[in-house]
Formats: sequence, C-alpha cells, structure tokens
Amino acid sequence: MSSVRQVVKATIAGLGYYGGGFRALGWLADRLHGAGCAILTYHRVLRGAEVAAEPDPGLVTTIETFAAHMQFIAQRYRPLALDEAVARLARGALPPRACAVTFDDGWRDSYTNAYPILRELNIPATIFVATSYVGTERPLWTRQAARVFDEALRRGRYRLVSDALAGAGLQPSARTHTPRATESLVSALKRMPATKRERIVADLAAALGCPVMKDPWLTWDELREMHEGGVLVGSHTRTHAILTAEAPECVVDELVGSRADIQRHLGITAIAFCYPDGATDERAEAMVRQAGYSLACSTQPGVARANADLLRLPRIAADERMAHGINGGFSRALFVCQAAGGFRGLAQMANRRLRGPGGRGARGRRKCDDSSGGLAATERHP
Repeated sequence: MSSVRQVVKATIAGLGYYGGGFRALGWLADRLHGAGCAILTYHRVLRGAEVAAEPDPGLVTTIETFAAHMQFIAQRYRPLALDEAVARLARGALPPRACAVTFDDGWRDSYTNAYPILRELNIPATIFVATSYVGTERPLWTRQAARVFDEALRRGRYRLVSDALAGAGLQPSARTHTPRATESLVSALKRMPATKRERIVADLAAALGCPVMKDPWLTWDELREMHEGGVLVGSHTRTHAILTAEAPECVVDELVGSRADIQRHLGITAIAFCYPDGATDERAEAMVRQAGYSLACSTQPGVARANADLLRLPRIAADERMAHGINGGFSRALFVCQAAGGFRGLAQMANRRLRGPGGRGARGRRKCDDSSGGLAATERHP
C-alpha cells in the first residue's frame, strides 16, 4: 500500500508528466538534469522468495523493478561507464541525460539477477566490492549487529545491551523493540573501530545464543566474468570499514589492501572507490587519493556536476521505492524526477525561475548556489 507521501509525489509527478505541466518528458529531464550525471546506487536485485528472505528492505530492488529501470534508462538516458562519465565531466563533455549505474558491497545477485539485464540492454555498470567478503558467506558486520541487537530487544534484554555498549563508552537509549531502535544501536557501533565493535557483537551473540547468519557474496570468477563483460570493479574497502572511525594505519590497509586484492585476483588496477556507509572526511579523502584512486563515490544525494569533487561524487539512491506510482507499478514521471535531483530540485528550479536573472526575489532572497546542493539535492526515499 502506498503511503500518503508516495501518493503526493506520484500525483505531482504524474500531473507534470501526463498533464503537460512539464510539456514533455525530454524537457523536464534536460532542465533538471542539466550538464550533469546521475549516478544511481543499487544494492540487492532480488526475485521471488529472495525478497522475503532479505531482512533489510531498504537494500532491495525486485528484478521486475530493476528491469523497468534499466529499460527506461536504455530508452531515455545515455548510460555511461562511471570512469568515462567522470572523465567527460572533468572535460565538460557530458552528453544530455548522462547516467551511471553502480552497485555497492558485492552481493551475488548482482551477477545472477542484475548482470543478465545489463548485458542484454548493453548498459555499463560499476560494482564496489568489500574484498574480504568475496567468495565467502560471512555476514556483513552491520547486518550481524542488527540481528543481534534486534534479538536482544525482542527478548527485553535491555540491560545486556546497555552493559555491552557502556564498556565502549556509549550510553544507549533504546528500550523498545522497533526497527528504529535497532538502527540507532547499529549506528552507535559505526562510530567505533572495528576491533571494538566486533568484540561487542560477538559477545552479545554468544550471550543470546544467536547463530552467525550467512550472506551471499560474489566469487572472484563471477567478478572476472562481469569485468570482461564491461563492468568496472571498484573498491569498497576490505571489510566494509567505516574510514572515519579507524586509525590511519587501518585506513591504509583497507584502501591499499582492497586495491591489491583486486589486482591479484582480477589483474586490474582499481581506480574507483566507494566510502562504506558514505562516511568520509578530509583525512579519508586524502588517504583515498594517496592510495591511488582517481574517483570516489559518497552517499551525498544529488547529480554530479562540473564543480563536483571527484573524491566525493554524489549519488542517487535507487531501490524498490524510487519510482513506485500510486498503483505500485513503475512510474516514468517519478523516475525522471528522482534521477534529476528529486522534488527539492523541482522546487529550487521553480524558485530560480521566479527570482529571475537578478538572483533575488521580491523579499530579497539570495540566489541558490548549486555548488552546495541546488538541483543536485534529493531526499532519501521513505
């Protein structure tokens, strides 16, 4: 069932698209998109029973929805490999409606479900892999932590959670069993080094008797096949480490080590990097550059434009909810709006038109600065 927010978004986009308010799809895409590249972020592409088995719906795009996204991109956009898009961006030579498709983490369904669709439609893509997980079934640490915290809260073991985090100097406030409470506890772990958080999760799992979950990761052979088929392979660190929480020597190992893993197994030099959890700062970016990467993606929402920092490229969260219309089906109008910067982008474009070339409206408002967001700003999907 669609939420009120989804209905409002779909209605606004539909009125513009089908009612002629935007005149034509091409006009809207060109006006909002401008001289920029929409870098779309996917995680898991799942089918049938796989969807129900995934504990984090925020990672999911069904194979039917992904196929609809890719078919529309093939028809209406200019899909580019990420490295080519960045090179053209730097030269000011991007084609209209440029976009790049990316996948985070290295889930096996990127190969089994997404790759055949990309290959059929001749759409290039980039996959950022946490290299220590490749070829294993080890759970991503954030997911194991979420499972452990959720189980503790479900059982009402609030004191157990409090004591575990207090040893790390944290004071958890969660005393209810809700998804938001679990998320807040996992977020607290993201602020500490890997060794501490791993010990906390392991101790809690042992106290609760929680088995270690399994996650399906790509193998190096599958990655090699994807690379030979035109998929750019980039680094997502070795262990999905949060760089801003780690000591410098650990950050170097994550950056250099993951690049060495890719070189050793695939025989290629990784030039693209993606910050786990989007966490970055000046120190992390400097170390990414020193490790030899020439471009890096963040989770900052927006369209990459000519003034973009190539080591903090914005992206657009693309998932099952990105372009669902009122009836739950794929909405072309919503996709265009989201891929061009979201409804904030629409509002800011309208404000600029009202202000006129002088940059100030009747009440003396300052002209919007695109370098700090502008049309590139977009909200997270509900």
